[in-house]
Amino acid sequence: MISESQLQRYAASPADFRNDLLIDSGNGIVRFGDVIEPYQAADFTALDVGWMHCSGRLQPNAKLRAYIERPRGHSKSSDTAMMITWTLAFAPEILRGFAAAADKEQARILRDAIARLLALNPWLAQLLDVQNWVVRTVAIGHPGRDSQLEILSCDVNNSYGLLPNFIVCDEITHWGPSGDQMFHSLLSSAAKRSSCMFAILTNAGNGRGESWQWKIRESAQQSPAWHFNSLDGPKASWITPETLEEQRGFLPPKVYARLWENQWCSGGDALDADDIEACITADGPHHQEERGFDYIAGLDLGVKRDHTALVILGVHRKSQRIRLAQC
Repeated sequence: MISESQLQRYAASPADFRNDLLIDSGNGIVRFGDVIEPYQAADFTALDVGWMHCSGRLQPNAKLRAYIERPRGHSKSSDTAMMITWTLAFAPEILRGFAAAADKEQARILRDAIARLLALNPWLAQLLDVQNWVVRTVAIGHPGRDSQLEILSCDVNNSYGLLPNFIVCDEITHWGPSGDQMFHSLLSSAAKRSSCMFAILTNAGNGRGESWQWKIRESAQQSPAWHFNSLDGPKASWITPETLEEQRGFLPPKVYARLWENQWCSGGDALDADDIEACITADGPHHQEERGFDYIAGLDLGVKRDHTALVILGVHRKSQRIRLAQC
């Protein structure tokens, strides 16, 4: 059981709350404050005041915008789950929060991280209830009873009319070319309330210099209103050199660089943008059938995130050279 004085101390200090939480370290159940990494502490320190501010404990000079870019396995979701859990568990009033991702299954990772915290710290389960797409404050007599985190998919129609206290955008580099509409809707919703916390958690992506995600990243990096932190490679002590060496051996170089070195790439994962450009040698598409060519079409039908693509190749019967006819 947690004493009333401890509850009051946790409500006043997100750091005290976090430090005493029990987590599964992979090597047993430990107190988080005993294993926190420096890069985690830096992000928490920068944003604690912002989380306090958005929860109704108004603070001067609160940082309410965050862009956190880490390699895989560096506790993005777990760390944010701690702060959402603190916000809901000690809400002094009814709060509304939203977590958005490419789809609900991706966004559910954050929900599952909260569920793990409640399982390891049963006293929290007396305050919060984890449902399928909602985490809710349920303690009778709690001033923030019925506060909730709602899980959203990357569907712009789901985001109209929101009046949030906090929003978390998870892995925006996987939201696809049309995900910018959802992002813009959420960011504009955050502007409705001056105390709203808006946080982006992501890994490095494709489309360096050109994608909408890259433009968001650069804007966040340049804005003094944002806390921006991008790790230049793996920093977590639990990710061993042996693990990284195995990943390097199996993954294409660009994929390894993006996922583990946290380096943005241009073009797709398989081919370098310069190699793709070097393959484009024709003046333009075939405007009509040309003699000596047979044609074959390939259709990549995008029904969830990506655009549909239709590509037609012309194969010269004699030389067997292949030419891009239409795209």
